[in-house]
Amino acid sequence: MSSALETILVLDFGSQYTQLIARRIREANVYSEVVPFNTSVESILQHKPRGIVLSGGPDSVYEAGAPACDPKIYDLGIPILGVCYGMQLLAKDLGGKVVPGAEREYGPRDIQVVGKSCLLDGIKRVWMSHGDRILEPPPHFQVTARSETALAAMENTERRIFAIQFHPEVTHTPNGTAVYRRFIFDVCGCHGSWTMGSFIERSISRIKEQVGNGRAICAISGGVDSTVAATLVSKAIGDRLTGVFVDNGLLRKNEFEKVLSILRNNLHLNVRGIEQHGLAFDLVSEPVALDLDVEPVAEDLLQDLQALEGHLFLSLAQRLVDGALGSARQRDQTRAVILKPRDLDVRRLVLGRIEEGLGG
Repeated sequence: MSSALETILVLDFGSQYTQLIARRIREANVYSEVVPFNTSVESILQHKPRGIVLSGGPDSVYEAGAPACDPKIYDLGIPILGVCYGMQLLAKDLGGKVVPGAEREYGPRDIQVVGKSCLLDGIKRVWMSHGDRILEPPPHFQVTARSETALAAMENTERRIFAIQFHPEVTHTPNGTAVYRRFIFDVCGCHGSWTMGSFIERSISRIKEQVGNGRAICAISGGVDSTVAATLVSKAIGDRLTGVFVDNGLLRKNEFEKVLSILRNNLHLNVRGIEQHGLAFDLVSEPVALDLDVEPVAEDLLQDLQALEGHLFLSLAQRLVDGALGSARQRDQTRAVILKPRDLDVRRLVLGRIEEGLGG
């Protein structure tokens, strides 16, 4: 993202509410982007974020393999807000004491504000969903709210690190969005000038710059992500984008024809429909020892794609590692690979995002 774009990064620790956090921030006209919890400090700095939110998550911070961010982020001088698991993680990382709760706390709870806080004015009823609880805050952190069973909020204003045990992003926390607004405006200093329209314009401009005079190809599953991505790229480079929509045999009755019609006639995309519906049935009939390479699995499909000279070539690699095709997990093993031409590197573009799996 451009340095001129005010951005709040959300580090995703697996919460069901992570995308909702990003949405609440965007609703305040500040751009928010969700990134994996283990995103490197170097990558975080490239985004030039005004603030960082550590999301919730289902794990205990003491479980083996529990997700954790690079502790160096606490020393970047960037404001941080830890939510639920994010609060427990930063408490553990910074020297507090986190213990397992006798039982998970889930549902509405009343909290009492016990210290001065720039985030919690008017917050009384909240939505909790956690197992671990914080017994002692890290050094130099002030406890700002408690519930009957848990330390509900704490902060270190000097380091601009804040933490809350509850979920302000859900509607079950009355006036909860005010917590995020105070964080992004009062703490992070954002101005709220971002709009979805400006995001579209910026994305189209970036795509034009990255593709230049070249051509591109996009795998389209018919789902929201790949269709939006293809639409944005089409607005940027027009018919120099070729979309590829594959009938892989796992679609509903007449879905291939209906989706292809919508893509072409409603969205005016340059899309090539490729019928490979027999592929899935062939695999199901031979479910044993399916450790497959690209050429024997989809040779005809590759020939169709390679006929699109001047485009990025997209090869579809089908690799089923557990036997038959029957489970959804095995479907997820299908992945897309972009082959880079000599004079154009658009791997980071990925046309927004290439859908994993032939069936989306």
